[in-house]
Amino acid sequence: MAASRLQADVTEADGKSRPPEPVMPNAPIPAEPPPHEILPHLLLQMVQGVIVIAADGRVVLCNPRAAEVLGWHVPVQPQEHDRVALDARESAIGLGRAGARRHVSRYPLPDGGELRLYSDPDWLRRPVDRDMLDAGDGDSLFRNSVIGVYRSSLDGKQVRANPALVKLNGMESEEDLIAVVMDIGTEWYVDPRRRHEFARLMHEHGEVTDFVSEVITTGSRRRIWVSENAWVVRDARGNPAFYEGTVVEASQRIRDEARNAHLARHDGLTGLANRTHFHEELRGALQARALQAEARQINAIAREPEAAIALVCVDLDRFKDVNDTLGHEAGDALLRAVAERLAAAAGGRDCAGRLGGDEFALILEQIADGNALEERLDSLITALRAPLYLAGREYHPSVSIGAALAPRDGAEADDLYRSADAALYAVKAGGRDAWRVFDGDLRRQALRQRSLARALAGLLNDGDPAGKAGAMMPAPLRLAYTPFIAMADGRHAGFSVTPVWQHPEGEVAGRELLAIAEASNLAGNLFGRMLTEVIAMRGRLLAQGHDPGLFSMPVSAALLRDPQRPTAIEAVLRDAGILPVHLELALPEEALHERSADVIRDALVYLSQAGMRIALEDFGSGHASLTQLRRFPVDVVRMGEALIAGIDRPGAEADLPQTILALARGFGLQGAAGGIARQAQFDQLARWGCHYVQGDLLSPRLERDGAVTAYLAARAAIIDNADAFLV
Repeated sequence: MAASRLQADVTEADGKSRPPEPVMPNAPIPAEPPPHEILPHLLLQMVQGVIVIAADGRVVLCNPRAAEVLGWHVPVQPQEHDRVALDARESAIGLGRAGARRHVSRYPLPDGGELRLYSDPDWLRRPVDRDMLDAGDGDSLFRNSVIGVYRSSLDGKQVRANPALVKLNGMESEEDLIAVVMDIGTEWYVDPRRRHEFARLMHEHGEVTDFVSEVITTGSRRRIWVSENAWVVRDARGNPAFYEGTVVEASQRIRDEARNAHLARHDGLTGLANRTHFHEELRGALQARALQAEARQINAIAREPEAAIALVCVDLDRFKDVNDTLGHEAGDALLRAVAERLAAAAGGRDCAGRLGGDEFALILEQIADGNALEERLDSLITALRAPLYLAGREYHPSVSIGAALAPRDGAEADDLYRSADAALYAVKAGGRDAWRVFDGDLRRQALRQRSLARALAGLLNDGDPAGKAGAMMPAPLRLAYTPFIAMADGRHAGFSVTPVWQHPEGEVAGRELLAIAEASNLAGNLFGRMLTEVIAMRGRLLAQGHDPGLFSMPVSAALLRDPQRPTAIEAVLRDAGILPVHLELALPEEALHERSADVIRDALVYLSQAGMRIALEDFGSGHASLTQLRRFPVDVVRMGEALIAGIDRPGAEADLPQTILALARGFGLQGAAGGIARQAQFDQLARWGCHYVQGDLLSPRLERDGAVTAYLAARAAIIDNADAFLV
């Protein structure tokens, strides 16, 4: 290769290539022009076009190359153009369009202005043309430019610098700056390898655009970030002669980019890792552990207990109540307080994250065993329960925690999440405000759930979540009907509908079946089939002369989160000629605490306004608040068997059922109870003013048409021939 060209990449003795060292060409460089020509040259003869826009939008600098691109006359007078005119001109000539040969780069300036650089590959091959030196007051532009302008030799010496670059470096004059800078690579860049990268790009492309580096200013010794745009200037024979370019401080931009990068990976309210960042951290931790285990095996390291990684999922209990009663500012304060406590628990090594809403998580590394994890969880829940002040009052947080260990409970992130979620769900089902580690019982339950979900998907149109219009329940699925009566007169009032699956491993029914359908995205499919069966059953009973009353159908939170579901239910009833008042939708009390509770409320409001009755099942087993009962369009609160089991026995706790019924009356709601097995229970509920009851004392669950019609006939006979309150 000719010695007059930039040096190509070289290969060192170790076989690794390194960027070329910048060298001076052997070909003679034109003699240094007089000073009155050098200053204009740096701006007027820049290989790139340069425009500087002031903060007020005026074009205050335009060199001839930029004027050539834009078709403006030179010299360009600052008062002639502004940002608006410049934007319009760039758009008119197609700058920035795909495939355009010439392009423009835009850079904000610290004073609120803007630098624009125009490039054309052909310009990089042009020799210096001194005929344009008289085209404008180049000396003034050079000296008054708000951007740094420089020339440097190929071997890294500073040759020229305008006042802006001198000031940026904290020097008094150009002469002082040039005198002390002997090697830009080692004296300017914090990382001296940046000069090698600069030379490599110049060698390959003839220019660098937005070359961002951290530098140390020559005089003031400040560490700042700068953005360089530079190009190779060639002599008359086309050989590289020197570098020219511009320098703009980019410290604020780098800080802004760092801040934006942080915000992209962290939660804005709490500062913890966000969901995306937390997932990345978990996957990284699991991969690192797997590699370490593999290395140990390959190197035959003596077997010793290997540390595990724990995923800890944390949910705030009844967080929505805080927002509803104390306000969103108090809710935010609670989230920040919990985040601070989680961050303290994580320390410097572990990662804490906010996954969304009131969901948090921790990655705990170097967990020796299950006992060590339990100790950490004891400390964690104690710290999280510590009281704090919200809206001027003391508040005691309650949290539910589920944890899983890797690789025992899952070697991959998704598997570990499922295990921790299963433990968290078990805590919630058991009353909340506790922790649980995924164990063998939960593993067996999870395996069973997954097996049942696959089988259910096969039954319901191979997993099609929409199902077929008018489709009935496929065998071995069926509906069972449990009657309930009105205690005011003993008359039949309706049926609670229960989906039943006669699975080879045992019956799956009610909420358990709904939960499996929900987890498999089949809630809508199953409900649609149930509704079709109920409509058909109602038609058969009416044809036989029986009034079936209300049909109370269980619904899941997932079903009501679907914004199309309310109108779809109404349409099905309308097409079947059934009034909405003949349908009751029963949802569990826990649905009022869903994170999407507002969406569920909107769905219930729509259905209630259409005429359907809304019931809360197993009321009293959860934590529904008075505020929630006011916000949701609830008509009936129904207590479960566990709550009323001992109300007729001496010493039994009967305060809660009696209070619930009084609460219902106070809110204008109806109270109901299930699981009535004894006459004394019936009598007690009647004295407390319960509206509806059901249970084996009245009738067991009915699973065939014949049993349903026989019950209705018997109940009608009782009413016709006995006093109202006789069962």
